[in-house]
Amino acid sequence: MRRATAAIEIGARGLVPYVDEATAVIVAARGADSPRAAIAILSRALQTGLVTVDSLLAARERLGDKWCRGVDQALVAVGVGLRSPLERDNRELILTSRVLPEPKWNQWLDLGDGLGPVCADALWLDAGFVEEVLGRKYHLWGEQFETTEERRGRLVAADLVVQGATARQIQARGPLLTRLEQTYSRNAGRGMPPGVRLIDPPAIAK
Repeated sequence: MRRATAAIEIGARGLVPYVDEATAVIVAARGADSPRAAIAILSRALQTGLVTVDSLLAARERLGDKWCRGVDQALVAVGVGLRSPLERDNRELILTSRVLPEPKWNQWLDLGDGLGPVCADALWLDAGFVEEVLGRKYHLWGEQFETTEERRGRLVAADLVVQGATARQIQARGPLLTRLEQTYSRNAGRGMPPGVRLIDPPAIAK
């Protein structure tokens, strides 16, 4: 039991009252053994639609500052749009570049093919360029290889430029960054393909 700075929201009642989802997620992330693990906890709740960034921030404010350094780092990461520790590593690599501007993170797109929206991990609008972060543990829970490849095929068919980045490539840093810079430089100025639109994240049924 720890002191809070404001009234804790009650999410449900059974034999005992339960805190709301956002508070439960923040408390779990606060107890994580590393910022990476905290990002994973927040990311899972965000990707499954259990919470929003705004509800996480509100829950964080209610809890006060004690023992929150790690969860605060994780909140900064998910606040800019990252949804996994590997995406955070990828962003840190991209921010070292003198060529690449910062992309939009986890941007939802309507490809105009009638098959439903897709989420681009990193999107450079001025180049119509998508980078897919292909992590095994934290990225795309429950999604099989075939589904990932189907989405990539749809992106390419919509005339977007697509590159994948694995965990090993991100950790190796130099070769991946060079490839991203070269691809961006070749396509900068082409813009987004006709018929592809940026959209808000779709609602996820709970």
